[in-house]
Amino acid sequence: MNEIWKAFNAEAEVSNFGNVRTIDRKVKYCDKYINVKGRTLKPATDKKGYLRVSFKHEGKHTTFKVHRLVAQLFVSNDLNKPMVNHKDGNKKNNNFENLEWMTNAENVQHAFDNGFIKTKRLHESPRSKQTKEGIEFMYFLRGLGMSYQSIANEVGVSKSVAMKNIKNYELYANANTN
Repeated sequence: MNEIWKAFNAEAEVSNFGNVRTIDRKVKYCDKYINVKGRTLKPATDKKGYLRVSFKHEGKHTTFKVHRLVAQLFVSNDLNKPMVNHKDGNKKNNNFENLEWMTNAENVQHAFDNGFIKTKRLHESPRSKQTKEGIEFMYFLRGLGMSYQSIANEVGVSKSVAMKNIKNYELYANANTN
């Protein structure tokens, strides 16, 4: 199969193999325009193991995850699912054939089924100090309009823990319990 390139914006293009490069362009510098030659970008690895690249987008220097760029341009998302899954579990394999769109629950189920995670439910994690009821209570309080900080103070956890638990509640609650 040949490498196919598609423009992401006026500054960069992405290939179906997961490569990203900038495009030859003219850039204004000191009141005159100069030619800038495009180049293949070397991705960095973020703390979760995903490859990312940075380039200008809409006038600002922005960082993008490579798998999301590839999926947006090469993988159909007719059902408008929010997450991109690596079928083989390798976060550095950004070939379009290895990517698929999923819901949060489907992504968790895929990770559990393939042994990438040991538990589907946050409260079942051996490191978790939260109970299922505690997480449901935080979610309930958020539904009443309480701020994350108020909820954190109420249940005795940090604001970041409260935010994480609340935001992930539906993900874990909706994961299939087979």
